[in-house]
Amino acid sequence: MASQAVTYYQQGRSKEAEEIKLEVLELRKKVLGEKHPDTIWSMAGLAATYHQQGQSKEAEEVYIAVLELRKEVLVEVLELRKEVLDEKHPDTIRSMASLAAIYYQQGRLKEAEEIYVEVLELRKEVLDEKHPDTIRIMAGLGATYDQQGRFKEAEEVKVEVLELRKEVLGEKHPDTISSMGGLATAYSQQGRSKEAEEIYVEVLELRKEGRSKEAEEIYLEVLELQKEVLGEKHPDTIRSMASLAATYRQQGRSKEAEEIYIEVLELRKEVLGEKHPGTIESMALLAATYHQQGRSKEAEEIYIEELELRNAVLGEKHPDTVESMADLATTYHQQGQLEEAEEISIEVLELRKEVLGEKHPDTIESMASLAATYHQQGRSKEAEDISVEVLELRKEVLGAKHPDTIWSMASLATTYHQQGRSKEAEEIYIEVLELRKEVLGEKHPDTIWSMASLAATYHQQRRSKETEELSLDVPEPMKEVLGEKHPDTIESMADLATIYHQQGQSKEAEEISVQVLELRKEVLGEKHPDTIASMASLAATYHQQGRSKEAEEIYIEVLELRKEVLGEKHPDAIGSMADLATTYHQQGRSKEAEEIYIEMLELVLGEEHSDTI
Repeated sequence: MASQAVTYYQQGRSKEAEEIKLEVLELRKKVLGEKHPDTIWSMAGLAATYHQQGQSKEAEEVYIAVLELRKEVLVEVLELRKEVLDEKHPDTIRSMASLAAIYYQQGRLKEAEEIYVEVLELRKEVLDEKHPDTIRIMAGLGATYDQQGRFKEAEEVKVEVLELRKEVLGEKHPDTISSMGGLATAYSQQGRSKEAEEIYVEVLELRKEGRSKEAEEIYLEVLELQKEVLGEKHPDTIRSMASLAATYRQQGRSKEAEEIYIEVLELRKEVLGEKHPGTIESMALLAATYHQQGRSKEAEEIYIEELELRNAVLGEKHPDTVESMADLATTYHQQGQLEEAEEISIEVLELRKEVLGEKHPDTIESMASLAATYHQQGRSKEAEDISVEVLELRKEVLGAKHPDTIWSMASLATTYHQQGRSKEAEEIYIEVLELRKEVLGEKHPDTIWSMASLAATYHQQRRSKETEELSLDVPEPMKEVLGEKHPDTIESMADLATIYHQQGQSKEAEEISVQVLELRKEVLGEKHPDTIASMASLAATYHQQGRSKEAEEIYIEVLELRKEVLGEKHPDAIGSMADLATTYHQQGRSKEAEEIYIEMLELVLGEEHSDTI
């Protein structure tokens, strides 16, 4: 019976495995007694099955109950094994390792770390430091340091894990390649992108060997094999589908990513249950894809559901729950619901300070998000104060050359730009550009964006020649690095069109604006906020050329779309009303312009406000 349960478990048929393991456990308790090693082994096996399912046997109770049950089983197993087998017995150590994994999954990182450290010492003593199980525990400890934002300690452990796996398993073993990827991530987190890149290239080459030329093709091949060998509903097959979707999303192919994420979500609901963390994670990825597509209302609906589930399953202070809150705040920010974004961002910041500490990278990221919301609200002084603090913290925690630190410098420069302090903005943007060239390379998208930001500052200072020279240097490298249809490439073209428009070069502005609009319709869809923004830009160019009738027609369409997509009170929708009113005013249609201005006041201030009346 026990061997049949193992077979089911390996096939991903965890529900059938659970049923047999429960029966085996009851029989062993009855025949052998609770403290017999075989009984304890059955308890551990049942705990592993719960771990795979992420749900309890009692009618799919909420996942938190499952976690607690698994923890209780593991704690009981651990205590029994210590009593019966001795603390240094491999099975006792295995139970400790399982308990550490549970704590890690619950976000109880300090407790996980303490057990991992103890298990590591025991395994080194009992099994030898080169035993695969010892190395696996080291990897778990490294991941725990990672989650705590202790990137330097994580790196040291990951380097050791990689060296040991190369020696013990060989360079081409999947675990070795996985360790290389983990180390590359550690370098990336510290801003050491060149070292990360070198490893990623090596990882890709190793994974390519004997298969195909592109990462996407590898995922497709693996996926087809898993479907054939394991079946479509096996957890590993579903995981590969999610990896393929992530690859599409990184390439800007959000429609293809969306289709796969929807399928992954449905499969995980069926196989794991609606409240399993893996299912909830799939919801988050689908919402993020909608967010990328500008479908912020659909993203919001999923994020709200995801947040409710994580609150119920993991608790309100779990890092994943807090992450869901942060995602929801970002969506509100995108929709122009700035009060809601601010309210949640403040709550996220307080929770992260309490749970992770003031200097954890995620806490600092929350401060940066709050600063961005203040910036959007026009509260530039508050945005500046937080941005300065974020920059100092990132310099201390991550180092002066970490990409996130450089990003904070750029954000501060943007705030200065908004305040009209163009000279200070210019000085920082120049430093940011030099750092990005050094750290990321001249062709990295962030480096190219720095050129665009510096151009905007020159424009503010009316240095038109330098503005145009820099702006012209942006789109071509973007096309080369990301491709002509990547959203960032199109954005750089839109920026160049804006520069031409502001310089009065309306013919050049029109040509690029038409091209940008067509590309955005194709890549993002007609109702994406960026597509609508392109329509507004083209209308502004027509307006500048004196083609007021064409401008009016587009402005009307833009206004209707923004009301539909963003809501009538969104700042962009109100901005569109102002554009249309200005057009009417210049056409001598003052009555229609006045009606729109009154409607704007009512939307912004309310019908009872003295200025509206």
